[in-house]
Amino acid sequence: MGAASSGTPSSLTPAPPSRAGEPGSTDIIDAQVIERTCRTVLWAVRSVPLSDRDLIGILLRGHLQLLIPELAAAAPRLSGAWRDAADHVLAASRRTLDASAGTSDADLERLATYARALLTLRQQAGPLRCLTDPHHRRPYMTNNPTGHPGYTLELERVPQAAQQARSLVRAALACWNLEEHTDTGMLLVSELVANAVRHADGPRIRVHVDRPAPVLLLFAVADYTPARIPQLCTPRSDDVCGRGLFLLDQIADRWGHETTGSSTARSQTKRVWAELRVAAPFPAIGGSG
Repeated sequence: MGAASSGTPSSLTPAPPSRAGEPGSTDIIDAQVIERTCRTVLWAVRSVPLSDRDLIGILLRGHLQLLIPELAAAAPRLSGAWRDAADHVLAASRRTLDASAGTSDADLERLATYARALLTLRQQAGPLRCLTDPHHRRPYMTNNPTGHPGYTLELERVPQAAQQARSLVRAALACWNLEEHTDTGMLLVSELVANAVRHADGPRIRVHVDRPAPVLLLFAVADYTPARIPQLCTPRSDDVCGRGLFLLDQIADRWGHETTGSSTARSQTKRVWAELRVAAPFPAIGGSG
């Protein structure tokens, strides 16, 4: 049975520097995360269910959209074969983005290959500043000291968001080689999304799926209604509603909520999260090894 908390997730879980998963934040996508993501896709894309191919493709295309202008601006600093390679990869990457968004193994592997090539060439041109996706219009990633990047997706605050959130869980756990926990993770994130849809205000929510430690999964949903604190109660047998947090408490190893931002700021948010402890797989796909 889970234990509710009004604070941050367990001390076993180092919080991302930019507090990933909260609306209004700007989360960093750094070179190590991009490299690790591409390597993970090239290793494990065949294990990703067909229903999640679109999400993985959007994630990879987001990396290309960030890296293409970075390399284009830095290309004049390259010379010889490096400059020729940069021109070729830039042209091919732009054609790939302009093409229809395929989701076959070959399509996803092509996206991952070009993202790695763009990153390598950009690093050859000089130190790489951190890249960001300030508008959060597509799934994006955050780095963790454990070597397992977290995944975040901003969604409309509508009941249909639960299906997209479940897809994010499936994709993340497939990349981490933790598919056996997919059903539990999808149930947890579904309840978190349903709670935000039912009780929060504002047009959007943000779903975050993280693996901040090898033996710990973190699922969170952030909304713009910090004053409405989730209250756990035991539903009666004839209650139609009110079972979400009760179910969350029964399944999660630990759950809680946190409020961020100034009390006078319009950007103040609330994040409800749930932790699930797992056994670290071997080998841990997507790890730092």
